Amino acid sequence: MSIPPTSEHKQTYTGIQALRFVAAMLVVLAHSTAMVNERMHLDMFKWRAGWSGVDIFFVISGFVMTISSGGLTQRVDGWKIFITRRLIRIVPLYWVATTIKLATILVLPSLALDSPLELWNTIASYLFFPTFDDKSLLAAPLLKVGWTLNYEMLFYAIFTLALFLGQSPLKFTAVIFSLAVAINIFSTPSVPLIYGFLEPILMEFVMGMLVAKLCMHINNMNANVNTGANNFIDTLLQFFSTTKVGAIICVAAVVVSFTIMFNYAQQPMWWRWAYWGLPSMVIVAVIALWEPALRKVIPKLLATLGDSSYSLYLFHTFTVPLLGTLMLKLKLVQPTLALAACIVISPIACLAIYNWFELPMTTRLKRLASFRQ
Repeated sequence: MSIPPTSEHKQTYTGIQALRFVAAMLVVLAHSTAMVNERMHLDMFKWRAGWSGVDIFFVISGFVMTISSGGLTQRVDGWKIFITRRLIRIVPLYWVATTIKLATILVLPSLALDSPLELWNTIASYLFFPTFDDKSLLAAPLLKVGWTLNYEMLFYAIFTLALFLGQSPLKFTAVIFSLAVAINIFSTPSVPLIYGFLEPILMEFVMGMLVAKLCMHINNMNANVNTGANNFIDTLLQFFSTTKVGAIICVAAVVVSFTIMFNYAQQPMWWRWAYWGLPSMVIVAVIALWEPALRKVIPKLLATLGDSSYSLYLFHTFTVPLLGTLMLKLKLVQPTLALAACIVISPIACLAIYNWFELPMTTRLKRLASFRQ
């Protein structure tokens, strides 16, 4: 799922902003190829590897939440500030998108294929609860991409609890999520609602938090010029983040990571934390480590598109099927053309949604929350 950018952290990671857009577009590509198959009934390869964009988002979320909350750990009301900001960022736009999906199912069901309308699933979709179908399989929310937000909100809840209890968010979250995964491994789903949260993909948030701690350590090390590298690990970090040879190795690591992620061959989804999560962690780490150099070369437009990645993640689920339906009516049944239209039009349309709706709405809500505090 695409995590909205935050403005609370002191350092802006332009590379991470751009990576958000890349991750969102991976998901767009996956859904676009699926649309061509399902709506146009054409035999195009379904690029399921694009789902790995979600794993990149989860790692980014762990990274950004750790960086942005640094000043809140010492505040008594830090937990309240944190959860308020997260709810403002995530909930309103998702509720709007879910409501539009509900209206689409009721009014234009032809645009909402494979979207059965059930009362509990609809309610749970708004509440970020997982639901199960009659075969005890995890069911998709009304807005299908919302399944990722169920995990996102769980992460926020655990992070908030850590701040409330005065605990280290990293250690607290790592312990809780490790216990969740252990329960998943050694038990049966006797309580389906709870069991829907006990998936190994949770560990991707912890991966991002570890990367954030690594970057914070490097920043502190660089700020303290009198100390420099104190041990082998510090020397190694400086090597990878400052030397040309280190840069070459980092670029190679990113290429290898994307190669692994794109080499999807129906691996068991239980292991996605390994074949998609770990490579995502490497990619986020490299981009964060090389932020000083990347911010000088990344186009401003790419960073802006990264800002709109949450709108793109939610609303491409409307633009993609709409484009498919429109092209069918115009008898433009060409998979390449359909795919190109989705790739070009979706980010443009969602950038408009971000500028004209998401940004003004969240800005106003943040001001209102600040006024009430």
